[in-house]
Amino acid sequence: MSEETKETTTSTTERKTFKLSDDIIALVRDLLQLSLLTNSNIIDHLRAVVVEAETARPQYLTLTPEYVEAYNAHIEKLNQEAQAAVQAAQARLADDDAEQPS
Repeated sequence: MSEETKETTTSTTERKTFKLSDDIIALVRDLLQLSLLTNSNIIDHLRAVVVEAETARPQYLTLTPEYVEAYNAHIEKLNQEAQAAVQAAQARLADDDAEQPS
């Protein structure tokens, strides 16, 4: 065995590797949709993600409860802002309709 192969094998066995859990994969999908809807940079969203090893399956990474709570609060805020924008647009349309002579 060459010195290079031996070194590679040793470093590979010492590394700790992880897989992504389904909740992280779903979050990536959601963050892509969010970035498209809000015209924001997906990289910024991905950098904010906080993960930890699952308790039951330590080889899998999962979202931390704190991140999930913060993410859900952010989405709720965005939904409220969107609803307010829709209501404001509907009010403007109603005002425009009322001002137009029949």
